[in-house]
Amino acid sequence: KGLDVSVDETDISKYGDFSEISEYAVDAMKYAIANGIIKGKSATKLDPKAEATRAEVAVMLSRVNDIFMKEVK
Repeated sequence: KGLDVSVDETDISKYGDFSEISEYAVDAMKYAIANGIIKGKSATKLDPKAEATRAEVAVMLSRVNDIFMKEVK
């Protein structure tokens, strides 16, 4: 059984800077936002061109792990 990473029609337009997301990354960002992996810098800002801090990466990895653990049970 694999992890379901299908992309739905998550509306990312609530983030004012969504147009800065590289085209190749849009589906991955939709998945990450829809599943709570990424929540943005604020309710209206993703800042997709910024570098992630170690703390931000740790939080994202923890959230991915939580999703994975739910899927494998």
